[in-house]
Amino acid sequence: MELRSVELFEKQFLAKGYYCNEKANDASVNEHIRLNLYISINDICNAKCDFCNVHRTDSNKAKFNLLKLEKVLKELKNKDRLNRIAITGGETFLNINLLNSLIDCIANTIENPFITINTNGSMLHKIKDIKNIDKISGIHISRHHYEDFKNDEIFGIKTATLSDIEKINNEYSNSLIRLNCNLIKGYIDNYDEVKRYLDMAIKSSVFRVGFVGLMELNNFCKDNYINFKDFNFDKYMLKTETLYDTNICECENYLYCSEQMGRIIEVYFRQVKSLNCKYCRQLSYTCDNKLLTGFNNNSIL
Repeated sequence: MELRSVELFEKQFLAKGYYCNEKANDASVNEHIRLNLYISINDICNAKCDFCNVHRTDSNKAKFNLLKLEKVLKELKNKDRLNRIAITGGETFLNINLLNSLIDCIANTIENPFITINTNGSMLHKIKDIKNIDKISGIHISRHHYEDFKNDEIFGIKTATLSDIEKINNEYSNSLIRLNCNLIKGYIDNYDEVKRYLDMAIKSSVFRVGFVGLMELNNFCKDNYINFKDFNFDKYMLKTETLYDTNICECENYLYCSEQMGRIIEVYFRQVKSLNCKYCRQLSYTCDNKLLTGFNNNSIL
């Protein structure tokens, strides 16, 4: 496993110096490290998911500092250390004005940035208020069941319906919306349920779906964990790639063709096996304006 020293703001830290590989204990060297940057726009959320540790509707943390973020982006640009940018929360659509300002800050600093936004979908109608939607490469909606009422049950709030998602896909690019689904016992927990979910996604004009195993954040996650490796996809899916990040993370990519509609959708499965990584695999800019070498890791700035 190759680790490399990276310097940002005159601070040195060890970072992932290898590419994910088809074999867990084999990895090719990454000669020049570029890191994904996760920007947390807030630490509040209107949902009440049992598997999550963000249940606040207000925060005492400092105001988001766009000037400091711009400084971070310029440093990453000048050092050629930036790969992709993901805007996360909390819930990102709670403050559309800040979201617009954040996207502007990125677009004005980084040439042709790759930006994605994560959302629970409860305020998806506000997509029309994003002024610079053309700068967004993808919006990842957390959607944990194909039935609207069951998805609302998981979130504890009213979320976007399948017809809402289909309408947006028809209005914007059909590659804009991607769905992320947690595998949860009693909901999407076997291959037949995965297949029903994918048929729903295809009907809603979604082009990519990701299924994710629960991380061990609390007892609910431990008790309701589903391992996608227990599923047999060979009959209905074409595996295109398997990737390991040593013993930390595992991903499998597939293509699925719906028997009902004869259309193909991209599918990936991912599970994080360890939350305790001692080196930097990605950067995180927090809503209280800290640049970290990962999530809850050491501060750079």
